[in-house]
Amino acid sequence: MKATVKITYLDNSGFAVETENRFLVFDYYNPKPKGGRLSQGVVNPEDIGDRRAVLFVSHSHYDHYHKGIFQLRDQVPHIGYILSDDVKCKPGADVLLVAPDGDYPFDGMEIHTLRSTDLGVAFLLKADGMTIYHGGDLNWWHWIGEPEEKNQSMARRFLAEMDSLRGMDIDVAFVPMDPRQEHNYLLGLNAFMERANARHVIPMHFGRAIEAFDWLEQDPRADGYRERIVPLTRRGQQVTVTI
Repeated sequence: MKATVKITYLDNSGFAVETENRFLVFDYYNPKPKGGRLSQGVVNPEDIGDRRAVLFVSHSHYDHYHKGIFQLRDQVPHIGYILSDDVKCKPGADVLLVAPDGDYPFDGMEIHTLRSTDLGVAFLLKADGMTIYHGGDLNWWHWIGEPEEKNQSMARRFLAEMDSLRGMDIDVAFVPMDPRQEHNYLLGLNAFMERANARHVIPMHFGRAIEAFDWLEQDPRADGYRERIVPLTRRGQQVTVTI
């Protein structure tokens, strides 16, 4: 049975994923403008309604986490938080702290964590009959000017995590694509696409450099999977995919 899922781009690596029963939020860090709505990239309780809200935080970097997410507790009756264990917060019955390479049941979902090549975790979860991957800062961070030994170590660590996804069917994947890496901006995305069977793929972590999608459109390295890419043009953009 096919189902539709609405996805809203919240900024950087932040997304809201709406299923029939759940409102899932990943790496939400920008709550401005105050009182904004989902169409502006702001998570508003009125947009959540009566659905169960679950907020995922892959790590504590400022562009992935904002402590204001806990203010939603006062306005959303059914809410939970799944946070990388490097995030400093007050514990609560609605908070689950997760470590890399773990498996966690939570509110009827199955959550697996991968080890980031930067900080924290990436998420692989099964919920409402679909599989979602959110990479956090798990990426092939090959920087021009870095010592070759460091870049090679990064490659080994990243590819080891990607190999754990080999052959896996994923309905929606959020994968870093950072243009600051210049020609290497597709290293991580390419490696992911070579291993996982991902149906809908949304690049992230491009900051304000939306022109990275123009690069992707012209880059021959993406020829084998370009039709599965969901392009983004602005914060608050909403897309609907069928799974």
